[in-house]
Amino acid sequence: MRLFKSLVRFFSIFTVLLGVLLTFCYISREMDLVIQRYSIKSEKLSRGFSYHALVLSDYHNHGLEYRNESLLDAIESENPDSLFLLGDMVDSHTDSQDLMVLDSLASFIEEKGYPAYFVSGNHEEDAKNEIRDASYDIYRKRHITILNENNQHATLRENNGVSLNVFGFRDPGYWDKDKTGLLVGSAINEQAKTMNLNLKDFNVLLSHKPSYFEVAKEKGFDLTLSGHTHAGQVDLWGYPLLSLPWTKYKKGSYIEDGKELIISNGLGVSYDLPFRFHCPFTLVSVTILGAR
Repeated sequence: MRLFKSLVRFFSIFTVLLGVLLTFCYISREMDLVIQRYSIKSEKLSRGFSYHALVLSDYHNHGLEYRNESLLDAIESENPDSLFLLGDMVDSHTDSQDLMVLDSLASFIEEKGYPAYFVSGNHEEDAKNEIRDASYDIYRKRHITILNENNQHATLRENNGVSLNVFGFRDPGYWDKDKTGLLVGSAINEQAKTMNLNLKDFNVLLSHKPSYFEVAKEKGFDLTLSGHTHAGQVDLWGYPLLSLPWTKYKKGSYIEDGKELIISNGLGVSYDLPFRFHCPFTLVSVTILGAR
């Protein structure tokens, strides 16, 4: 009987603590937007050169939990040269009526005249065809460049004979094979083969998953921008709890072999884990500077 009472007391306390934690997690959904800033200096570009881009990732069609005013105000105050949309802008569970949220964001981008570039994430690739196609129609209507269509790339600015270029990977999706039947890794390698880089230029790669940084380095990209991880959504003393333990690139920035990877914490939450804990929504600011 004493053991039974002890167990009841333990589970009662555990239930209360769990309730407090979940309540705090729910409240954390409403945390203010954080702007994470990075500056990258390159000897390829002349001193005085500066290019400012904002990275939007993992919006999941409900960025900032329907408080998009914070995001739009932040974008406008930053006045970027361009916007990079790194995929999972919709959720694989999105239905067509929900796309009004994405269209509102895209309409704002068009209205302000920001050049914007999009690559797909696993949620776009795993969504129903009509949802993916409808979201792509929004980008086309709002003049947002879909980089993973027809192997497009864009020259953002010229600097004394050196170009600042942006390329993009189409994410193969979340499963073992992409829609061409190639294994995921093979699909990314095949995309990389078709990209014609001039290595004297400064080349930026938009890749939803940071795991493709290995391919990006080998190809010669100077800077890779990624999302996908949500920085674990739950941060315990600096450790992203919900990141897979074998994931090499979890959050923040990494420099390897003279190449840099920057990972966004994201602007939304996943359908299956609709909360964040000590892990704010993040808009990434990247400034590329000349150092030659």
